[in-house]
Amino acid sequence: MKLTATWSKKQICIVFYSILFSLLLTFLMISGFFQTKVDLQWTNFQWVHRVGTNLWGMYAPHFHVGKRIDYPPLYPILLSTLQGWLRPGLVWYTSSNAWFVFLAYVSIRFWPIVFQIANGWLIFRFCGQNLRAAALGLALVLLPALTFNTIIWGQIDSALIFFTLAAALLLKHDKVRFSAILLGIGCLMKFQMLYFVPLFIAETWLKRGWRRTLDGVFYGFLTIYVGWFPFSLYNFDFLLPFTMTFKAFGEYSHLLMGGFNVWGASFYGRQPNIQMNQTFFGTFTYNQANLLLIALILFFLGVAYWLRQQKLMTFDMWSAGLIYTLAIFMLTGAQHERYQLIMIPFLFLLLLTKSITHWVGDWVRWQCFSLLILFNEFTVWIQLEYHVFGSAKQAAQFYQWGSLINVSLSLILLLWFLWAHYRQHLSITNSDLMAGQLRQMVTRVKTWWVRKIKG
Repeated sequence: MKLTATWSKKQICIVFYSILFSLLLTFLMISGFFQTKVDLQWTNFQWVHRVGTNLWGMYAPHFHVGKRIDYPPLYPILLSTLQGWLRPGLVWYTSSNAWFVFLAYVSIRFWPIVFQIANGWLIFRFCGQNLRAAALGLALVLLPALTFNTIIWGQIDSALIFFTLAAALLLKHDKVRFSAILLGIGCLMKFQMLYFVPLFIAETWLKRGWRRTLDGVFYGFLTIYVGWFPFSLYNFDFLLPFTMTFKAFGEYSHLLMGGFNVWGASFYGRQPNIQMNQTFFGTFTYNQANLLLIALILFFLGVAYWLRQQKLMTFDMWSAGLIYTLAIFMLTGAQHERYQLIMIPFLFLLLLTKSITHWVGDWVRWQCFSLLILFNEFTVWIQLEYHVFGSAKQAAQFYQWGSLINVSLSLILLLWFLWAHYRQHLSITNSDLMAGQLRQMVTRVKTWWVRKIKG
């Protein structure tokens, strides 16, 4: 408290933004030394070449250079701004000059790192621009799982966290249209943002009514379609956003794609090459089972919000989002291990609702989640990058045990987190109730005393 009193808001801002800028430069420099082969060489550099050669035609069926782009248009365009348009194609990446190769890997990770830094700015900006907000913002920027994801792996999940945080915070501040627009921009960055749409619709419907919900849906849909429109026009396919979305969610034909979830834990001692179109039970395929699971998750989400509307359940959006995103990752197939990062925004927002006196326990629980996700990311990455396992059987056994550990610990940590949140809610409610009773008692004493004096 003394430190807060001696630091002005301007000084806190100067120090915080200086640290963020230093972290940006540091992360970019470090990223150039990790010239990994995983994903970046398979997809991202190929996308740069494709976008730099024919921007508007990058989704054209006849235009095939490298791996097909299975992302919405915004991220491939951002990638090309530092690669394809400055030096077309794969010149930097394939150059024999070590400095060109270094710059290629820095530029290919530039946007994931920028969004990682932006997450810290967002928390600082929305949470009061004080020392507590600065500490929480830097904690999110320095999160080990997120840092590994951006600097080494070069994935853009930091943008998914950014747009989820921004849309959720704006919705909490009753900015429904702006929240929907940012949600739409997020959907133009990563298809996984679509998972959050039902949650935002349910929250808006309950808090603001159906008119404002439809208003938000309209602005969100309009944002998405405007982003896709030039590509639809070029291909004379005005259903292109829907076509690409369905193709993207069906892009991975294998049930097990590295996600440490219940599917990985259910196959004992082996990792079968199960295709999503294979039969699961009778004529029921894994793909159909996946769609059924998603439908059930959405159904229970709707039931929970209906019970909340009837005042039969008490929970906030952050708790609902945490359970919902964990269910999506744990129960559905074709999940990559890094997709568990979609829980981070809701874990962090749930942490922000806690009082300072409850920080220590919540901080430990939050860090346990992040370290668990880092474990999942690192093991899959090192297996793909260096082929550390001597046989497919060893890899399958490790994959199964990793899944068992992740499923068990994730459920334990989730229950621990929610129970602590519920206990704090009860303590606050009880303290408010006791305060109300105390005020009533004081009022009665004052009334009695006034009557005694007058009488």
